[in-house]
Amino acid sequence: MLKYFFVFILMITGVCIQAQDHIYSQPYMAPLYMNPAEAGAADNDLRFNAIFRKQWISLPGDMNYWTVSVDKYVPSLGGGLGLIATSSYEGFIRGTNFAAQYSYEICNDVWELRLGIQAGLGNRRLDYSHLIFDDQIDNTGIIQGSVSDADIVINNSRYFLDAGVGSLFFYKNMFKIGISANHINQPDESFTGGTESKLPVRWNVAARAFFEEDNWYIVPGAAYYKQANNTSWTLGCEVKSHYVSLGTWYRGNVNFHGSNAIVITLTLDNFLGRGEGYNKLRMGFSDDATTGVLPFTRTSGSAEGAIEYQILTNANLSAENRCRQGYSDRGSVKCYGGFN
Repeated sequence: MLKYFFVFILMITGVCIQAQDHIYSQPYMAPLYMNPAEAGAADNDLRFNAIFRKQWISLPGDMNYWTVSVDKYVPSLGGGLGLIATSSYEGFIRGTNFAAQYSYEICNDVWELRLGIQAGLGNRRLDYSHLIFDDQIDNTGIIQGSVSDADIVINNSRYFLDAGVGSLFFYKNMFKIGISANHINQPDESFTGGTESKLPVRWNVAARAFFEEDNWYIVPGAAYYKQANNTSWTLGCEVKSHYVSLGTWYRGNVNFHGSNAIVITLTLDNFLGRGEGYNKLRMGFSDDATTGVLPFTRTSGSAEGAIEYQILTNANLSAENRCRQGYSDRGSVKCYGGFN
């Protein structure tokens, strides 16, 4: 617990500490977190997502993250609308972000391009209940039940505007690649007025392919993230049926030495029916086994649980049928959207 005190002292004395975003091991279960161009891109026209991550289960200090979102394909707007909320719990630092998203689609009978924007409000604050000060420590350690006489810092919460952009390209339902940038305005998260602590831009590149063989599907994927000097990449593949998929992934964190991981994902799919014209329920689970200087035996890895629910409000708005007014004048047959 003493380490929290020293980190707190660094922060209030103006030392610049650049925050980093968390990364989910099931990014396809948090599509709007990855890319605002995903808004309205599901198989069905209305989608709900929720995901929770517990980081390094056995290490002291809570590191928990969750994201919930809803998005809707809206023909009159030529694309989709989305709302997303994200929260992080990292010891005594709490973070929350609420944002709205809009995506615009351009497509023909072979490919689709989606362009997305995001605007929101973020908050970063200190939770004093997790801090231990020097007057709560004696020569035997922490004094249980003690209350510190330390003055509470007035500037213990920071609000800021946050913006992002993204693009998403589909080739039929066989391949997709997305590129996005979060925090493009680099908001200042500093709790003091004298020192800036800008949140670095997070760049994301993610690609997936989809191959069918006798009612079984092979779905390889890759993702790359960069934020300031920290980079991370993921490579892996899922084997999928209509009802269940099993994936194995390797994640390398180039600048976080020793925190690489082997990730196993399990997805239970299509409980409410399969194919077009059905509502869809999907549940995903993952477990990260860290390697290197932070082995699984020390951290117990990281775990995630996620759920996605898709509703088809109108048969004409499924990914197979949707098409904006005027597309047919340009030779379009249908718009590709969902990718599962």
